[in-house]
Amino acid sequence: MKKVTLLEVYFLPPMAMARLGNSEIPLEAYSWEEDLRAHSACQTIIRPQISFWVRPDGSLEAYLPHEIRFKDDGKIRPVAPFFELWADVVVAGEGQQQVPVTLALLADLGVSLEQHLLIRAHAANTKASRRVKDPACSFGARLTIRGDDHLKHNLLAVSPSFPEREPLVYEDAPISLGHVQLIRPVAGQSLEQDLSCVRVRFTPAKGEVYGSTEATMGAVSPLEPGRQLPYASIAARMHEIVPAANRILNPHTPWSEYIMDSGMADDPQPSDSYDGANVGESICWGTVDDTCEIVLYAELTVKGQRFTASTRAFVAPPDYAPDRRPFFSMADELADRELSPVEITAETAELTALEVHDLFKRIFETTNLLNLDASRDYLIRENLKRAPVDNWQSPPHIGREGMTKADKPLSRLSGDVLNDGLSDQSQGHSRLPYTDMSAHAHGSFTSLDYLITFLKMRGDRVRQMIRPPFGSFKQLPAEPAADSHPEFRDPRVFRDTLHDMRMPPYMRDSDREPLSLTRRQYQTLMTFLTFLEQQEGNAESTAQSPVTPASEMPS
Repeated sequence: MKKVTLLEVYFLPPMAMARLGNSEIPLEAYSWEEDLRAHSACQTIIRPQISFWVRPDGSLEAYLPHEIRFKDDGKIRPVAPFFELWADVVVAGEGQQQVPVTLALLADLGVSLEQHLLIRAHAANTKASRRVKDPACSFGARLTIRGDDHLKHNLLAVSPSFPEREPLVYEDAPISLGHVQLIRPVAGQSLEQDLSCVRVRFTPAKGEVYGSTEATMGAVSPLEPGRQLPYASIAARMHEIVPAANRILNPHTPWSEYIMDSGMADDPQPSDSYDGANVGESICWGTVDDTCEIVLYAELTVKGQRFTASTRAFVAPPDYAPDRRPFFSMADELADRELSPVEITAETAELTALEVHDLFKRIFETTNLLNLDASRDYLIRENLKRAPVDNWQSPPHIGREGMTKADKPLSRLSGDVLNDGLSDQSQGHSRLPYTDMSAHAHGSFTSLDYLITFLKMRGDRVRQMIRPPFGSFKQLPAEPAADSHPEFRDPRVFRDTLHDMRMPPYMRDSDREPLSLTRRQYQTLMTFLTFLEQQEGNAESTAQSPVTPASEMPS
């Protein structure tokens, strides 16, 4: 045995995404890679990676899948992440190390799973309580698992009890938020994976929706108050809100009376993200789902000292486009918070070019998932509700003129290819002309040479076309300006909250504002444009770069 001193314990990863699914088989591991075949257009593909099968006794077996299957007989496989317990230790004669917590390390520390390890879990869904400001409309579950307990433990969630408050979820009718399992460590390896590590697995719920006995039939939104429907279309627009078996919630809570934008609550944005919104008087149908956020804790007691670690998982819907990458991900959000601004030098220029190229490839993949015609129409109508008169006569326009000839010079391609766009009717032979045009325009940028040439030749156009992000606190003036700033947006400036054709066009952020790149993505792109312009006069760098004739450049 080694002489080991424990400094701290922690989980890896410290945060993960889990995804709902009603199959009993979790999704296997895979990675994103670029398809390098001649006719692939640089599309993302998925490649199987080493995965774990959990044996009936709770131990693991590693294997490499031959294929990635997302459904079993129509049932979606959930994404169920593993979390490994790691430690910072000092080993006599070897110094400080970061190592996984294994059976061997526990033996060196003189502790056992049975007596010295506890796993705790706290999962909760607080979306309804946040809207109505009533904690009794939340629901959650807590678990404590001993180190020698390797069974699956169901997270049965109920609402907390408060005097004179109605609980949303009754104790005798809990909602399952998934289950947690402490994996049984065993000595040995499988496909070079150490099976003696302490691991915890969280498997999310099935993707069920729950309601009260009153959540029976409802109309498809939108259906404005007082709108009359032909008799034949009423049945076609009606659907079952919640299956009969899931009508278990209390109908006498504030959640069943909630109405967005009524002034009775501090509505989160977008405010219409609940069942019943945009139907009649927008009264909530009182439904909830089984998504949640879960925090896992490990407590390891060594020589009377308790060491703790924590990690968390966020439960999301299934990924319906697993071979498409978003251009704005959780990783980008964390990079925006933690990483320093990019500084481009001759030594780092190639890496920055690859980073910018990856961003544009992800933008192209996102455009293939977006119905730009529908989102443009919806958000233009949202604009006109808030600002019936266009007080900003220069492009980009906020009304029906957006992304048409009226938006030139910004709208070069759409202005030339499409008609004036002032009517709601389909233009030409395509039912989705803007969607088709967007995929065509962004497809060219999957070529690195083409992208670099475009950025060199059209830097000023790129600066006009990219919507700037909201500024940081240090950028915002004490008093809001009268109009928009060219390099950042101010949430207090009304024009900065309206949608237009700037990239990304007609897409909502999580707070209902026009979506933008992150500040770091935007700053990297703008800095790279300046770097390319400064290098343009260098004959050597110009000779190394392919030049595309201006007549063939994308708009």
